[in-house]
Amino acid sequence: MTSLANSPSAWWYQRQGVVYFFGAGNPLVAIKIGVSTLMNKNDWRACVRRRHEQIQTSNHETIELLGLIRFHDGEFPARDAELRERDLHKQFAALQLFKPGTRGKEWFKPGGVLIDYIREKSETPESLNLPRVIALLNGV
Repeated sequence: MTSLANSPSAWWYQRQGVVYFFGAGNPLVAIKIGVSTLMNKNDWRACVRRRHEQIQTSNHETIELLGLIRFHDGEFPARDAELRERDLHKQFAALQLFKPGTRGKEWFKPGGVLIDYIREKSETPESLNLPRVIALLNGV
């Protein structure tokens, strides 16, 4: 079996990665657990901001950045981020809104255990000088 270091995807997995938690709605109706990698010469703020904008554009609810976990150490940080995301999807499977393997599989009910995890294990947007919200509803 070919090791990851010798695989065609090694360049991708050597990038820095981030697991993010975005909340939809106010009050909160869903939480997205996803992963992204730093592209080219982007910094953390640009990476997360780009993803926030993409999610907000495709959602009618206000999207709030709840927290993130950065991966920058080791040989394959992006792979480590993907593995953590996968583990979190399994850990919070009871809160999953859509069936595993479908497009919506990254969205979860905002259960207390998930919210507690985000508070305890992730960095806040404020600690990284990132906005929590980038769009506001009309009249709000």
